[in-house]
Amino acid sequence: MTLALIAGRGRLPAEVAAAQDVPPLVCGYEGTPPEGLDVDLTFRLETLGTLLVQLGEKGVTRVCFCGGIDRPQLDPSKLDAETMALVPLFQKALAAGDNGALQILKEIFEQTGFEVLGADELLPDLIANQGFCPRHGRTRRCAGMRYAERRCWRVWRRSISGRRA
Repeated sequence: MTLALIAGRGRLPAEVAAAQDVPPLVCGYEGTPPEGLDVDLTFRLETLGTLLVQLGEKGVTRVCFCGGIDRPQLDPSKLDAETMALVPLFQKALAAGDNGALQILKEIFEQTGFEVLGADELLPDLIANQGFCPRHGRTRRCAGMRYAERRCWRVWRRSISGRRA
């Protein structure tokens, strides 16, 4: 099973890639390169159908969306033949808000036969573990990435020293 990262800007794609035993195929959105990671395939919204075909040809079975991407504008003049059938879904996605658009994009990949994984599944220490958290109590899980865990411990250390968080 080969993994592809649908990578946006930021450090997260490089961190996810570094945590894998086998280097993943890195697909970067045009104009939004990930930090510290070479891109194997570059795509646009208008060429997503071609990207799906290329991933299948390369034996990719799992994908992970990671990193930031600004909401793209659909340019009909740049549509390729493989992507034409996806246009109604794109229009629906672009009108659905950020979460709705991501959900539709996820469904497109799943309907094409790819298993979509979260970055937290590939990088286990991305999310703070459940357990004692000085800020939130003994059983509450901190929301967010490792930053939340560091923030909670910083608050706790400051609270025992009498300083403000």
